[in-house]
Amino acid sequence: RQMCKETAFEDIGKVQIKVNSEYRHLLNQVTAPFTLQNLIEYTELKSNYSQLLYSLLKEWEKKKEHTFSIEDFRNDLGVPPTYDFDTINKRVLKPILKDLPKYFPNLKLEKIKSIGFIF
Repeated sequence: RQMCKETAFEDIGKVQIKVNSEYRHLLNQVTAPFTLQNLIEYTELKSNYSQLLYSLLKEWEKKKEHTFSIEDFRNDLGVPPTYDFDTINKRVLKPILKDLPKYFPNLKLEKIKSIGFIF
């Protein structure tokens, strides 16, 4: 479902945004570091893992780098303990690296004994 509909009134320099009633409660709960634009970006992400990492990266945006232990990565993103590294690469990391560079152009993944993202 579409979250909102925008109407531009270029002649007067204004934009009207109508929010789908199903999402209205989300806007009432938007807190820092999120903005309406962040919420729109978030809802456009295809993967739940991308959405979760997007939220975390926005929290650490000023730092521009974050390293997870494997356990923290699994816990923070809700990766099932049954996923081996091949499954994590296919179902978690591949969608993340497809979705998030649009919003974090310098996003890089470094696989070490932990998982680090630079953005």
